[in-house]
Amino acid sequence: MKNKKWHHVVTRLMGLLEIQLANEVYPYFPIKRGGFNLDNIVIGRNGILERYVDLDQLEDFKRIIKENNYIKLLKGFKDYEKKATPLIIRMMNDPLKNCHKFMKIFRKLWIHEITGFYIGLYCRNKKALNIISHLRGTKSLQHIAVSDFLPKLLTEISKKLKIDRELLKYAMPNEIVSLKLNKKILILRRRLYVLILINGKLQLLTGAKAKKFVKNFTDKIKDETDLNVKEFKGTPAFSGKVSGKVVLVIHDKDLVKVKEGDILVSPMTRTSFISAMKRSGAFITDEGGVTCHAAIIARELKKPCIIGTKIASKVLKNGMKVLVDADSGMVKIV
Repeated sequence: MKNKKWHHVVTRLMGLLEIQLANEVYPYFPIKRGGFNLDNIVIGRNGILERYVDLDQLEDFKRIIKENNYIKLLKGFKDYEKKATPLIIRMMNDPLKNCHKFMKIFRKLWIHEITGFYIGLYCRNKKALNIISHLRGTKSLQHIAVSDFLPKLLTEISKKLKIDRELLKYAMPNEIVSLKLNKKILILRRRLYVLILINGKLQLLTGAKAKKFVKNFTDKIKDETDLNVKEFKGTPAFSGKVSGKVVLVIHDKDLVKVKEGDILVSPMTRTSFISAMKRSGAFITDEGGVTCHAAIIARELKKPCIIGTKIASKVLKNGMKVLVDADSGMVKIV
């Protein structure tokens, strides 16, 4: 681990439960026979996580992706979705009873989600990108699982165990299935956790051990980016020009602050943001590629969108007025 060069790939608004399911994919990416391992470190603080991956492995991953189009693999994901969708819909009537079955399907969907995410970063085959956009769009089974089934399941568990639903997002998948949950441990994880995945072996740190690790880790990867800028650039995801008031959306509770025509700014959007994205005049994200959630929704809603700015949620503050030029990818504070 000492000799690795860690590269920041994504900032997400997500609890431990979902990211752990995603983590299970990393040692077994189905992009070559026998899988492909991508070592990574996840640091989660109060619902916001940052993922870092081994840069050398990522370069190998990028090379493999560019040499293939993965149409057959992605079509397989799509075929599985067709079979699994009616199962999930039927199970929705009794999420708690069907929890174990749901987790099996949800694990497979995360293989599709994470593999699609990385292929989407480096693949330029239009047919492949269209399939990935479907698999990550609002009509996908991943969307149904995250936005419909999982909230119902966590609500039922919350009522049964008298644990706040938001806290349940910091449970591990096996704890959700077994219903063996400790409120104090969940609170500790929500504040700070570190997931270390090296050579397929997972380590979860919380409390003092997590604090010590984060301090040592962040000292090595300090970001010297100037945040006192008046304009910055990202990648246009859907064209258009619009000005409006900035609303930072960091947690789901911030969604109600977004009014008609506001500019939604976030590290990265997710399925629970849809209602606010429909109200907003445009959206800007720190992260993302052409098949990220924000880009897909921008194309569906036909709203100006700039992704991959790296710094938007750090530079922009609530109430600022900005001009979003999604033709050029420029964001200006006015």
